[in-house]
Amino acid sequence: MVEALLASFQEQLEREHRQVEEKHKDIWHQLHRVHKSVVARLEAENATLRAQLDAARQSFHAQVEEVKAEPSCDSIVCDENRPPSGELTLTFAPDSEASDDSDLGTVFADWSTILGSPAVHLRLIADDQTSTMIVHKAVLQRSPYFQARLADHWHNAKEEKTGLLPLRLPPGCPVAAATVVIRYLYTDVEEKCSPQSAACFARSATAGSLRLGQASVAIGAAQLSQMLLLEDLAEELSRLAQSLLVSSDEAAALQERFVALPEPLTKVCEAVQLSPAVELRTEELALMLRGSAQAPTARPQAAAVLAAAGEGGGGQACREAVISALEAMPFKVPAAPEKGVDKVRINRGAFEWLWDLTEDYVLVSEPYSERTESGQTTSATSAGRSLLSFFTGLARAQELHSSSRCFNEVFDETCEPVRLAFGAYLQHLAIMQHCDELSQAFRLGAAKAVKSPAAHRSQTCTIHYPNMLHFGLWPASQKLLPRLLQTAPAARAVVLAGLLELPCEALAELVTDRLLEALGPDAADVCSTLAKEPAVLASWATRNRLLAMPLLAQRRLCASLAPSLGTLQRDIAQVVVQVLAGNLVTERAKHRTPDRRSDPSERLLWLLLAVIVLVVIGIVGLLRYFVQLSTHPTF
Repeated sequence: MVEALLASFQEQLEREHRQVEEKHKDIWHQLHRVHKSVVARLEAENATLRAQLDAARQSFHAQVEEVKAEPSCDSIVCDENRPPSGELTLTFAPDSEASDDSDLGTVFADWSTILGSPAVHLRLIADDQTSTMIVHKAVLQRSPYFQARLADHWHNAKEEKTGLLPLRLPPGCPVAAATVVIRYLYTDVEEKCSPQSAACFARSATAGSLRLGQASVAIGAAQLSQMLLLEDLAEELSRLAQSLLVSSDEAAALQERFVALPEPLTKVCEAVQLSPAVELRTEELALMLRGSAQAPTARPQAAAVLAAAGEGGGGQACREAVISALEAMPFKVPAAPEKGVDKVRINRGAFEWLWDLTEDYVLVSEPYSERTESGQTTSATSAGRSLLSFFTGLARAQELHSSSRCFNEVFDETCEPVRLAFGAYLQHLAIMQHCDELSQAFRLGAAKAVKSPAAHRSQTCTIHYPNMLHFGLWPASQKLLPRLLQTAPAARAVVLAGLLELPCEALAELVTDRLLEALGPDAADVCSTLAKEPAVLASWATRNRLLAMPLLAQRRLCASLAPSLGTLQRDIAQVVVQVLAGNLVTERAKHRTPDRRSDPSERLLWLLLAVIVLVVIGIVGLLRYFVQLSTHPTF
């Protein structure tokens, strides 16, 4: 049995070994075929390249023979004084006495005229290096500057002695820029100073020697062209330099290197220094904020973009974008009756993020600086979009239907951050003394409903619009109103005027003990308004409030409360009687000791306590008696 198994295993191993050998042979055959095909293709390509190289070599030799046949071309001379950068400038140069240049002008018929002109050793003097370039005189005379300088009456004995023609480059202009200009003068165009040739050369320079990041070379060439009176080339090179800028650091380096930049490039450099976010419009910023408010992960990025736009001079756009995003209410979560949610909720995270932006860009003490097209900065005024429109929309957002068949759109308790934000907005207006807007905002908070009731389209119910920002609905408003009165005199006058405009019922709801204390002497005017409705005054008055009033206001209130004396509480009635009887009440209620004997409930309490004490004494006496009886039975 074991031998049969071993035999079967051995057969299987031999079979697998044969398969591996066959695969190995197949792989080697495939590699051999690929190798042969690759070698054949490379040999064919090599032969093609050799043929092309031989053809090019023959063509070059033929051109050299043609050049040698020309009587005006003697040799190729190279610059013996290389610049520090190691560049080598080559140009065609004949003998100095090969031809006369008296008839040479700025336009040449062919290259033989150029090659037949004398060579000029042009000494280029830059800020950081000096170099010598050999240029044909006919080429230099294509520039109006060199036409005048190479004229006979401008000959300099020193220059003739040294054989060098010095050329001081503009400040900041590198030697490479001079190479660009000389190359332009060597271009084979019939009219060198035409705008068409300058534009053609600028485009060819972009694809040729100049690369991205070499804006300084283009600017230096533009300034040198301007010095050589090549205005069209200077203009084209200035435009070319704009497309060679790669970073804001390079733009800053250009401004430091050159004394003056071309006007178009100056605007470009200033724009590069600014953040691209400045170019975003208000609508685009607002859409970004609305979408980011609903996505917590996108909020830091949106805040960074908004900050970049604000730092770049777009403060007013940021301000309006934040207000516009608030007006869209991306933090509002609609009710879903089918999911058991019967009230509108506030996404606390989204609203608090938008309100933080509001505190940074809207509720600020200093106006933003706006950048004009001329580059100047002006202060942005407070005109334009205001937070008042946002809070007005919130005040009208609730809908309460009189019919139970209709769905009500009412906010739940999550709206508390919105109310606190409204309070912060009012305090900002009071501090900044924006009296007109503060007056409107205060009326908004004092009104129970901003929008009048309306009939439903089915005519079966009436829609009411309760104000969710009404001061009487949130406890924090009891501390807010006194703070508004104590902020600034102008704000105090606005708040006081708003209080006096309210109906008696609404005024009684807002006037608390803390507000009376903040009103001080102005409390008399508020009390005069309350005294117009005795029923409202009776429900509002308390002993502490009456005692806190000045004397005249106290007497006026007590006189208004006298007709309803029988319905008043006992402590309030006592104050009214004492004031009307001429007894000045000076003590506070908290320091006054009440008359306990006049209260029957208190007498009953004392009587019950005495009975309980007597019962306890009797029980103790009985216990002592039984203890003595048990210890002395004979007794």
